[in-house]
Amino acid sequence: MKQNFFFSAILVAGGIGKRIKSEIPKQFLFIDKFRIIHYTVLNFFHANFFNEIILVYPEKFYYLTLKSLKEISLINRIKLTKGGNSRQQSVFNGLKMVEKRSDFVFIHDVARPFTKLDLLKKLKDEVIKYDSVSPGIKIFYTLKKIDKSNMVITTVDREKLIRIQTPQAFRTSLIVEAHNFAVKKGWNVTDDTSLLELMGFRTKIIEGDLLNFKITVDLDVKFAEFILKEKLYVPYWFGNRCA
Repeated sequence: MKQNFFFSAILVAGGIGKRIKSEIPKQFLFIDKFRIIHYTVLNFFHANFFNEIILVYPEKFYYLTLKSLKEISLINRIKLTKGGNSRQQSVFNGLKMVEKRSDFVFIHDVARPFTKLDLLKKLKDEVIKYDSVSPGIKIFYTLKKIDKSNMVITTVDREKLIRIQTPQAFRTSLIVEAHNFAVKKGWNVTDDTSLLELMGFRTKIIEGDLLNFKITVDLDVKFAEFILKEKLYVPYWFGNRCA
């Protein structure tokens, strides 16, 4: 059995984050001493098992992307490609940059800056066995299904539901096939495992991490600042951030 697998990572930062009040996309905002994009790129770079890292950037912020990578001395270590009009298109652009010899690819939202090394390693081990793996968080709240008038129809069984996260890991040939098929069918989804579901494939879910949340609104930025201030999350690469 092949043991020296080739791992790729696609870091998706192609959006402009309209739900956060800022003149620049949220991924370029500073949280403590680093930009959000810095945390994510450094998490993957210092995992030390990715053979290539591809960053999908927002087209209008190419030079800010370059500046951000220069700030952490990784300008020549990261591949770049511009984002599309949707997340799915941005991921597809990233997949076009993946080397043909790639065995497995991780797809991750840059706006999730607190991904731990243990989670990356767990996904690495599991994707070799299952071909499609994603972290997920159990639902702790009571969920209701409503109609168009906001009237409750029923209570949803939360034991059968999870909150999906990234990074999601795939056998490269499988996710490339799924994205190509999606283009032909005109499918548009918000996460990559959904494409596999539409094709009849199943995804293995592993336990996610509450700190691996996606920064989406202004309150999330404040929460992220609190996490770092209270040292609830300490980057494992801190003090060794440059290549």
